[in-house]
Amino acid sequence: MEYLNKYILNYFNFLSIEILGFNLLNYFIFLILFVLAFLFNGILANFIINRIKSIVKKTTNIIDDKLFDALLPPLKFLPLVIVFFFLSLSFENQSNTGKFFFNINNTLATIFFIIF
Repeated sequence: MEYLNKYILNYFNFLSIEILGFNLLNYFIFLILFVLAFLFNGILANFIINRIKSIVKKTTNIIDDKLFDALLPPLKFLPLVIVFFFLSLSFENQSNTGKFFFNINNTLATIFFIIF
């Protein structure tokens, strides 16, 4: 039991190492969430697209079908923009890391609106 307690203590000491003002645990959480966002991006995007498609198919108008086809690329990109936005909220805007993520967030939002 003593070895397990030492191992847990060493593990948490390792995770408390700070890099650029954040400990390693925060970076691991961000990395896991970002990887999950990429993995589930297709599933979430397809869910959103299928829900909108079911609404669009109920109408007899052709214009909304063409508008839906034009909106497909930005709708597939939207879940990544949203997840990255929520990840970047945890950083302070005054730190270098916060400014870096703020610039990336602005870039992703700009790309989303240009595609849109």
